[in-house]
Amino acid sequence: MKSIFTSKRVFASFLFVLSASWAFGQIVVNSGINDQTFNTCDEFIIDSGGQGGPGYSNSENITFTICSDNPGDQVTVTFNLFSLSNVDTDPSPNGNNADQMYVFDGPNTSSNSLGNYGGTGLQGVVIQATPQNTSGCLTFQFVSNNQGTGNFTASASCNTPCATPQAGGFIVDGITVDSVRTCVNEPVFFQESGSYAQTGFNLINYTWDFMDGTQESTTTPGAQVQHSFSQPGQYLVQLFVQDDNPDNVCLNSNFISLQVFVATIPSFIGFQEDVTLCLGEMLEFASTPELYEVTWDGFIGDETIDNGCLPDTLLGISQDIEIYQMGFLAGTSIESIDDIESICLEMEHSFMGDLVIYVTCPNGQQVMLHQQGGGGTQIGVPNQADNIDCDDPTTQGEPWQYCFTPTATETWVEWVNNSGFGGTIPAGDYEPVAPLDGLIGCPTNGIWTLTVVDNWAADDGQLVSFSLNLDPSLYPDIVEFTPHILPGPATSYWNNETFMSINDVNLDEISINPTAAGEFEYVYTVIDDFGCENDTSFVLTVFDAADVTAPADFGIACDISQLQGWYEGYAIPACADCVENETYCYAANDNFTWTFCLDNPGTQGISFHFDSGQMGQWSETFNVYNGPNTASPLIVSWIDGDATGETWTASSGCITIQFSSFGWNGTCADGNYTNWIYSVQPSMPNAIAQWAPDGYEWSWTPAAPLDDASLQTPTIVNLTGLTTFTVTGFPVGHPLCASTDDVTVNLDQNQDAGDDNEIFVCSTVQPFEMRDSLAGTPYAFGQWMDATYTDLPDGIFDPSVDITGTYYHYIPAGCDTAELIIHLIPQLVISAPNDTTVCSGGTVSLDLYSATDGLPPYMYTWSYDGTGNWQ
Repeated sequence: MKSIFTSKRVFASFLFVLSASWAFGQIVVNSGINDQTFNTCDEFIIDSGGQGGPGYSNSENITFTICSDNPGDQVTVTFNLFSLSNVDTDPSPNGNNADQMYVFDGPNTSSNSLGNYGGTGLQGVVIQATPQNTSGCLTFQFVSNNQGTGNFTASASCNTPCATPQAGGFIVDGITVDSVRTCVNEPVFFQESGSYAQTGFNLINYTWDFMDGTQESTTTPGAQVQHSFSQPGQYLVQLFVQDDNPDNVCLNSNFISLQVFVATIPSFIGFQEDVTLCLGEMLEFASTPELYEVTWDGFIGDETIDNGCLPDTLLGISQDIEIYQMGFLAGTSIESIDDIESICLEMEHSFMGDLVIYVTCPNGQQVMLHQQGGGGTQIGVPNQADNIDCDDPTTQGEPWQYCFTPTATETWVEWVNNSGFGGTIPAGDYEPVAPLDGLIGCPTNGIWTLTVVDNWAADDGQLVSFSLNLDPSLYPDIVEFTPHILPGPATSYWNNETFMSINDVNLDEISINPTAAGEFEYVYTVIDDFGCENDTSFVLTVFDAADVTAPADFGIACDISQLQGWYEGYAIPACADCVENETYCYAANDNFTWTFCLDNPGTQGISFHFDSGQMGQWSETFNVYNGPNTASPLIVSWIDGDATGETWTASSGCITIQFSSFGWNGTCADGNYTNWIYSVQPSMPNAIAQWAPDGYEWSWTPAAPLDDASLQTPTIVNLTGLTTFTVTGFPVGHPLCASTDDVTVNLDQNQDAGDDNEIFVCSTVQPFEMRDSLAGTPYAFGQWMDATYTDLPDGIFDPSVDITGTYYHYIPAGCDTAELIIHLIPQLVISAPNDTTVCSGGTVSLDLYSATDGLPPYMYTWSYDGTGNWQ
């Protein structure tokens, strides 16, 4: 099912209240006029007390009818004064016979009731014969009891019903008289032609509705108007003409439906975005006009009613809510009940019994949907104050959707009778009072009108929407059109040839090879087959990248030193305060302020970077300031906990960190968060940062002597001799802009610490100079330290004091170190046999009983004082 709404308007006849005047005829409501009919359109009505009198009398019962003196007109009565006695003389508990005025929509009291009113119920109320009342007459019955009086006055007039005019017009210089293709914001010209009023009337106003939410009116027949459309799409432009009927706003019911197709704007999908290049780089780009084409498809859009307010001071006056139905197939009509799915409205009202609701199709056929009944049953959720203000949403209730369908089996009134009086009728589907097959033969396209008549005063509501839902086969296919961009230099081209080369005959493929720095805009234009010209552009920023520099050649006295890559033309900032990879662990109630400044603040930015760092989220205070103290501008107040990878830069050259720990969620000190590892270093020069916001990429060769050859400031960790380092740098993403520089680093090794050696020393030897035990040519004035790196000032090894271990000989002003490993050997202890006696010429066997300590293997030597042979 499809629902189509177009702009809808409420037209109501608001009559000026005319005070009593002797220019009017006068009807005095007394027994002398009972059951009389007055044919008049210019009458003053007054109670039986007459002009300036005391008011009506007790016990009156008078019926009178007012009809138009011009056949076909409708009577309207406006009560200027209405104040009846509220005295009730009925003794029954539920009875009430206070004075009343009964109103009937027709020539007698058998006609449809428009209610009965007492007190001030009709004060200021306008009563009009309804469209269903073909007589145009109104009948009144006034009844007073025997106690208490009051007064009333009214004026009677007539209004002439509409005789529908017809509209005609065309598009000037369109593809056809009823269609045109145009561009966004390009003027289209429309001209009225062939409009006419019915006999007896003249056209006085011509209003063009451009169906984009705007209108333009003129009083000149045949006038030409122009309009431009700000959005692409299909628009069915209508002309509404109004005749000079003094009593009603009478508009045409026919559509002229002038089609305007407003070209879509190319998407330029995939088009080159703004780009930055450096000298030495080239940009190549191929535009694709066919991919930029955009198709429009759609249906006539949904809109809401301009004013669906149903006040309670227009008694019996019809309020017509019109929908300009133009979305069905041309020439179609409702041919069977199966073509109708539903007629739906969203509304709220506090008294169902007040209302008459019917629908009228473009050829005048009508079907009654609801005709009073249901009493005080509520529709939707009305505002019980009954003080609806059409311009104040706070006085309006909540509308519910009610649909009238051919298959529903219960009318509104039947639901009330079956489900209980005085409740709220649920949203949903209901049966109309009259069968919907009364619409068979209706044209689908044209002005469909929903008419609501509020026949009783004191209750009000609003109608929010009205939709006609027919069989989907009656709807056309969705409208679709695509403005095409044809290939060729006449329909797609560039307007800036700076540094540009065209690579194809259609002027779509380009190469840009900049030879100068600056900012350049390249505009690309396409023209579609609607004749619409659209363009897009990109900005090319070209910069001359700063060459990188390395330090001047230098020598180092040991193999731990840093290299510094920098930017040519910019002084390397000195920063005695700067740190790298510092570690900090905060504790509960920690509170400190750190300030880091370049040696010459103001010449360069300085950055604080967290390699890692956690703190309590929301519970700790970590503020960063652009300056030397906390009175400086705040850069950030970090409350997100983990700050790993965050970098903050202070352009002033000083950065201040203020931190307070409450320790509510734990601290680094108690293991809940990791240590901070942070670095504070100079940042890029501001001029470079403008075109290299992501910084430079760096590399050093050779890489082996360095801790990380990709850093801007790597550390030399293993220099073995004279080495030339080459630094290469370029803005991130621009490798073709790379430059290089060299630095030669000399290892200043002016003395020889000697060569490593390992010795074994008996514990009984005398103290000795350890340098003498080194190999090579050790420097005579080198220094010694033990394995704990404790200096040994004299370089003497004393076996009675020193122990086995490694000892280092180093040159304080150089980079050379030699190792001496000393093994301290305990003294050898031996045992031999006891003394023995042998015969002369005998043989003795001498054995070494044991040998301990010392350093195996052992060597033995025996000796004696005499002579003889050893065995």
